[in-house]
Amino acid sequence: MDKNYLSNLSKEEEMSLLAAAKNGDNSAATALLAQYEPLARAAAGRAYRTDSYEAALTDALFALYSAIMAYDERRGVPFAAWARAKVYGDLRTIANRVNREMQRREGPHRSLHGRWSRRHLRRLYRAYTGLAERIQIA
Repeated sequence: MDKNYLSNLSKEEEMSLLAAAKNGDNSAATALLAQYEPLARAAAGRAYRTDSYEAALTDALFALYSAIMAYDERRGVPFAAWARAKVYGDLRTIANRVNREMQRREGPHRSLHGRWSRRHLRRLYRAYTGLAERIQIA
């Protein structure tokens, strides 16, 4: 009986729950979510720097559910490894999106790629138009 390092289910039980969850059995999906909840809580604990823990936990549980639905046993990867990579990767993607949005709103005058931000360009345009009005070229 092969045991999983994140869950107390055998591999056969886990595969049957995964198949049932993919076929629309909500109780099987709930059982898998309950088994892997510590993984979601650990990932949320590491990812809630800018947001609340509850929001990070919700994102982690949604990522875990999407890992259940997207798992393909033909690839030969254990579900626990797939779920861990998917949850941490999805939370990293969400954190990157939040950070990019914060940089857009409050960021520096130049972006990381050397392009001018819209706010800085507006300031330059206002300064230029104000200067042109003051000079009054004849």
